[in-house]
This record gives sequence, C-alpha cells and structure tokens, in this order.
Amino acid sequence: MPNKTVSPKEQLINQFKQLGLIKNVHWVILEEDDKPFITIDGLLWLANNHPEEEKRVKNVSSELIQTQPVVIVKSKVILSNGVSAEGLGSASREASDTDRLIELAESRATARALRKLYALGTPVEEN
Repeated sequence: MPNKTVSPKEQLINQFKQLGLIKNVHWVILEEDDKPFITIDGLLWLANNHPEEEKRVKNVSSELIQTQPVVIVKSKVILSNGVSAEGLGSASREASDTDRLIELAESRATARALRKLYALGTPVEEN
C-alpha cells in the first residue's frame, strides 16, 4: 500500500484538531487563500486549554505605548512553564472601521505574542 503524502494544509488542519481547536470557531479557511488561519479566539482558547498544562497561559499584561497618530500596544504573555513572549499591535482610524482602537491594538499585540509562543505555522485572522 503506497504512503499517502499529506499536504502542508492537511498537516496544519490535523494539528489544529489534535489541539482541540474547532473549525469555524477557532480556525477558518479563507476562500481567497484556501489556507487555514487560526482566529484570535482560537489562540486565546488554546492559551487557556492547551493539552500540556505547562503551555497554558499564566499571565497576560498589556501596556499602552502610544495613542497618536496610531495606537500602539505592547502585550506580554507568560506561560505556566515560565516561557514568555511579547508582541506589538497597532491600530489607526484610517485603517480601521472601529472607534475601539486600543482594544483592537491590544488584541493584535496579544495574538502576536501567542503566535510566537505556540509557533503553529499559520497567520492569525485579524479583525
């Protein structure tokens, strides 16, 4: 019986499933790219429910760095095992259709820190 080659897309989907991530809740396939993207909600779910307890989040802190002309937030995420990462997120009135720029920048910063920690090999679908 020949070995079936698994595409990178299928490998990533299998990894998401093994981690307990649910399609269209924690990850999506964007039609224009036909690639799986983890959602911010998926990253946050993983941070709190990772199968390995030492890889669950212990602390998240955020700091407002700048408010004009662009909002910039820095977030730091620390896992239970002591490993940490930081991420920067930005948001501007010109590029966003929301007035909640601080929240948007903070979500982006936290997502970027989590991406560094979990290194899933996929971008985050940012709103």
